Amino acid sequence: MNKIASTQELSQELRKLLAYTETTKPSREKLAADLRALADRVAGVDKTAMLPGYEVMYRLVGGREKLDRLWSYLEEVDGQTQDLAVEVCAKLAEKLRGADNNVVEAIDRIADSTRVLKGWDGRMHRNNIFKAANALGIKLPSGTF
Repeated sequence: MNKIASTQELSQELRKLLAYTETTKPSREKLAADLRALADRVAGVDKTAMLPGYEVMYRLVGGREKLDRLWSYLEEVDGQTQDLAVEVCAKLAEKLRGADNNVVEAIDRIADSTRVLKGWDGRMHRNNIFKAANALGIKLPSGTF
């Protein structure tokens, strides 16, 4: 993390953000993420030990590409819904910001089970779900797995 040390440096970073908003079709998601990162740099907050909320959210929905496709589709059919979807995702990412590695492991394991569903037998799902529970500190029914 490189902290913003002067008002000149802050002005330069803000000008970059403003220039980005004037490009064709700037992404609200990117702008929001850049603003949060800038705020952290101004405050001197080191977020390197935390997983950014958007990364956690992408894991939940199956990747950034799926969200991009959703937003593109909504832009074509209903701009107001698209605006709200972007706002909801930004708020969700804010809530998920700083999830620790155990939370991320549990999310990945649940996502794996939903992705392969019938491709695994019951024992594979059981093992995976038990590992997710263990990562979250949930008492396991059988004690071990």
